[in-house]
Amino acid sequence: MRTQRISNCAIARCAAFGLLACTAAEARPPFVTDDPEPVDLGHWEIYGFSAGTHVKGDSSGVLAGTEVNYGAAPNLQLHIIAPLAYDAPQGGSTQAGIGDIELGAKYRFITPGEKDGPH
Repeated sequence: MRTQRISNCAIARCAAFGLLACTAAEARPPFVTDDPEPVDLGHWEIYGFSAGTHVKGDSSGVLAGTEVNYGAAPNLQLHIIAPLAYDAPQGGSTQAGIGDIELGAKYRFITPGEKDGPH
């Protein structure tokens, strides 16, 4: 993995931007934890995200990440997740670089009827 040094100021700016861009999450029953419908054929979904943690002087996480979903066939969704990860250990230099890239597919085997949705 190729890494480069970045300043704590750059991390703080990215974190501040991420906090300002966030909105409150709200959940009510029924709690749906996954998107059961694949993206429609020929359509795209693109999401941006960031995450981080700070434990005993060590900060790490994702400065910026992108998830791209594509409807490749009826009921088939292909996706790629590509994050820019960082680690800032106490007393060490901050490192940043490409994080774990995920390639995946989601296929819907059963198409629910109108009465099968959440009530």
